[in-house]
Amino acid sequence: MHRSITAREFVRRRSAQSGFVLPLAISTSVVLLLGSASLHTLALHGRLRARQQWQTTTQRDQLRSAAMTLRAQASEPAQRCVLAWPSSEWSGVAASCPEADLDRLRQGDVEGESWQLLHWQPTAEGATLQLALNGEAEGAGTGHGGSAAAELRLLRHGEAFRLADGLAALPASAAADGTAATEAP
Repeated sequence: MHRSITAREFVRRRSAQSGFVLPLAISTSVVLLLGSASLHTLALHGRLRARQQWQTTTQRDQLRSAAMTLRAQASEPAQRCVLAWPSSEWSGVAASCPEADLDRLRQGDVEGESWQLLHWQPTAEGATLQLALNGEAEGAGTGHGGSAAAELRLLRHGEAFRLADGLAALPASAAADGTAATEAP
């Protein structure tokens, strides 16, 4: 025996059964949207970390290239006279070393970036030098952005120098602060 249902009862049963589909669809969409946004954020962070690592590696390579340029200049007989003294004393020693080209020792270009000698300190084993890249604004030119500074060591190798392994990064403010070798004491 079937009981006949009224139209009103049919509509009420039908709406009670179909009422869960829309909230379920909305909930599923929100979960997928949040998951997608999270994955996108993770991808962006990974890309930023990779770019920062690439910039750091590039700057370290440029600093080492600048140090090798300075190493080659330091091996020239005309420059040896002034390089026996700390860079803070070069202005006073320049008269007794007329062959030395202080401008070439104080700054130069490597791989399209200019560098500056911040400090030169001769040691018994060779010398310690501090170099800075005069970086460009982010996104301009090569896009490496910012400036970088580091301390490197040169070791005596006969009459010449060789670059020791490694470098110690200096704070970014070192390039902007006033300890540059170009300033007179």
